[in-house]
Amino acid sequence: MAFILISSYTYSDTRATTSSTLPNQDQNSTTLTQQQVGNQAVQTAASVQYFGDQHFEPPSGIMMQANTLTWANFRLNDSKNVFVSGSIYFFPFPSTIGANITVAIYLNGVLAASSTTPVPAHDYGIQSSLIPTSTSANSVFALTGLIPTVGVGTQSSSALNTNGATVSIAITSDKPVWLAGWTQADMAGGTGPEFGQSMGQRAGTYETPQVGASLPNLLPQASTTLTFQFQVSGSLSA
Repeated sequence: MAFILISSYTYSDTRATTSSTLPNQDQNSTTLTQQQVGNQAVQTAASVQYFGDQHFEPPSGIMMQANTLTWANFRLNDSKNVFVSGSIYFFPFPSTIGANITVAIYLNGVLAASSTTPVPAHDYGIQSSLIPTSTSANSVFALTGLIPTVGVGTQSSSALNTNGATVSIAITSDKPVWLAGWTQADMAGGTGPEFGQSMGQRAGTYETPQVGASLPNLLPQASTTLTFQFQVSGSLSA
């Protein structure tokens, strides 16, 4: 199950946000609608536990090169079987239009779910002066104005036992993508979620060049450990 979520953010101290869905071109996919105001999130689903970064606009971005597998690990403790979902957010600059972005869930390093979402042509309202000029791997830029983010995600089709497990949310694309997130300097600014403090025990962010067109069934050995924390929103539902 895939979904795509477009968020429009007002960059301020309170960072009040609104978001709307854009229909995914995958006929087998569904959309997720979420409205967020400050620290409060409105969800229609019941009995949901969250992990990752939920409510705040990341102030920075990092360049993920094409055909690179990038992932964040979370150590979760849950005694029951649950459905796991995860989404990762990027900045929809014009060069990203048409990219096929795949988000995957790995449980203890084993592929558990994945979905590929094409980035649709859409007027995202991004001023050309806000587009970063560097395209080298792991380049970082700081937001200087209002830039929307787009989230793409997936959900497991069956319940997974997450008790004591490491859940990895991974992303890869056939085009370079600017992932939204926080630098170490951003995270040093405070202890709240607006400074990248995740829910759940985050256990590292990694990347490696992807070998072949398909996702590996097992997470490969990381070639790089990233100090940049890209935005991940995950949930566990019964």
